[in-house]
Amino acid sequence: MQFPEDGPDVIRKFSSSKLSLGNFGVVVYGVGMDLPAYTLSRAVVALLGRTVKTMSLYDFAFLDSPYVDQEDVVFMVSDEAEVREVVDNYHVLGVKGYLLTCLKEVKVRGDFKVTTLHGEACQVNMALSLLSWVSSTSETPRARRLREELNLSDSWDWFSDKITALRGGEYVLSPVLQPARSVIQSELGFPVKTFYDKYFSDPIVIYTGVDSMTARRLIFKLRSEGKNVRELQLNTDPLTAPIYLSIMFYILKNSSGS
Repeated sequence: MQFPEDGPDVIRKFSSSKLSLGNFGVVVYGVGMDLPAYTLSRAVVALLGRTVKTMSLYDFAFLDSPYVDQEDVVFMVSDEAEVREVVDNYHVLGVKGYLLTCLKEVKVRGDFKVTTLHGEACQVNMALSLLSWVSSTSETPRARRLREELNLSDSWDWFSDKITALRGGEYVLSPVLQPARSVIQSELGFPVKTFYDKYFSDPIVIYTGVDSMTARRLIFKLRSEGKNVRELQLNTDPLTAPIYLSIMFYILKNSSGS
């Protein structure tokens, strides 16, 4: 595989912006926003020890908000119709909180604090920004290590080495990596399945150290069925792994011969 001469410059598209959120108990995500939503909720659980409810916009709209008194909610929506739904409907119901979006401009009614990020890799940069914020509020060894790990300035060699394992094929993401699916498939156009799908061809199974046993069971099953299975393990923190995998596919998209 040939990488573009400006390959390291691709990494510079990915960086965290300064943002902060107050107390919240619910994270609600719209289409394509799985990565930042699950990054935030997993980080709060793992680093701060708080339980956060995470659900899609329509689960929240139809199955939750009509029946449960809401704490402050973090909405992550970038589809214009979904943003209008949040802005027009939830202030009437007295829902308040935060709206994070990749749209450049949002007109807000009600008690929402709006943060906008935009650009080619908005979802990835939003995830980086949220993880950076959560890790900054904790002084555990893991949080300190994550703050160092989020500095991508010297990461090109690591990324380029991993990407060589991604040439062609059908990609299968482990449970920990599943939040990256919408970016990889919908934004970048790569074929992606998860462990919960069926009818695999000759896949590249991508997993982390945390869910490696689950991955090994799937790999064994597929090989026993005669499939030619390749595998790639990402030995990074499970909070950063879906973000890094998304970045890898952005680089792959920009590489000749991909």
